Amino acid sequence: MKKILFTTDNKGISLVEAVLTICILSLALVSSMQAIQGVVSNLNFSDKEIIATQLASEKLENIVADKMALGYNHVVPSNYPDEILSGPFTGYKRKVHIVDVTPGDLKTPAAPGQILKKVEVKVGYGPDPSENVVVTGLVGKY
Repeated sequence: MKKILFTTDNKGISLVEAVLTICILSLALVSSMQAIQGVVSNLNFSDKEIIATQLASEKLENIVADKMALGYNHVVPSNYPDEILSGPFTGYKRKVHIVDVTPGDLKTPAAPGQILKKVEVKVGYGPDPSENVVVTGLVGKY
């Protein structure tokens, strides 16, 4: 018996098969593009959050440096007004909240003159409350 490897029927594919193949490939392409768009959007959000965290940490470090150079009594809210940043950080807002606390209760504000101050630096990068980063630290009178 003779095996036939190739057929002599050279009809090719029909128009319906070609259109169906193009539709399936188009759906696959659209789905992959939507997935890529979601990944890029999440990367942009992550970049903003990383920058906001860095800006908040930088301000907290400046406050600690001020305490070391200028003294504990310099760390008061009036020395750290709200900021609307510009340049490469346009769209970012930074607020500093300083409150006296006692060592036994770091959440409840205490009378002025305590040995600890809780410093919260909040950086916002959008209108939504979830688009804020808060970095908290303690400054001690030592």
